[in-house]
Amino acid sequence: MFDVRRTRLDLDRLTDDQLRDIGLTREDVEAEMNRPLWDVPAHWRRR
Repeated sequence: MFDVRRTRLDLDRLTDDQLRDIGLTREDVEAEMNRPLWDVPAHWRRR
């Protein structure tokens, strides 16, 4: 879960130009930042 949080924080630190380069908008990032910490793709979870 620490990795998920860190990844989301890194995403939030990108500039608008960097986000555009990877096909995201600031709104996409805001939506990601507002997701619960445990809301990750199933293949990220340990079994």
